Amino acid sequence: MSLNKQISKVLDQIDTDLIAANTLRLIKEASPTCFEEAASKLYCNILKEYGLEAELQYIQKGRPNGLGKIRGEGTGPTLLLGGHIDTIPVQGCVLPRICGRRVYGRGASDMKGSLVSMAAAAGALKKAGVKLKGDLLIAAWVDHEDPDGKGMGPKEIAGKIRTGELRIDGHHYGRAFR
Repeated sequence: MSLNKQISKVLDQIDTDLIAANTLRLIKEASPTCFEEAASKLYCNILKEYGLEAELQYIQKGRPNGLGKIRGEGTGPTLLLGGHIDTIPVQGCVLPRICGRRVYGRGASDMKGSLVSMAAAAGALKKAGVKLKGDLLIAAWVDHEDPDGKGMGPKEIAGKIRTGELRIDGHHYGRAFR
């Protein structure tokens, strides 16, 4: 199958309404820094709904990173996509909602919408039957946002990479665009 046909097959699996609905679900689960557990659990469920393996990795009591995986055939590089699941406090933010084709609420663009988009893209690859040569990992880490975030979530992942517990050949850490 040509690359263009594969890309088209994957894109046919993208459901933008489902992405919006899952983003709204995740936004409604408040996750200010230090209180991320419920959102991490929900994100792992969303990863599973998209067909990925998913697990929680606790860095402290009540503070787990969420990790998803699509296993490749084992012959190629491993790619990590990731971003933070915590937010600043919700006080003063607009109420979570979908209006037209936009999702509003604390974390919609920084960065819960990006995390759901990563899960949806991975799910589309899986649903389209694309066979990856290497693993695709998706990480949603805790403890990012100021003033309380100290970076423990991404440091935990970096530590696992350094020790070889996680083998990563490439990475992209999502950033919110404003």
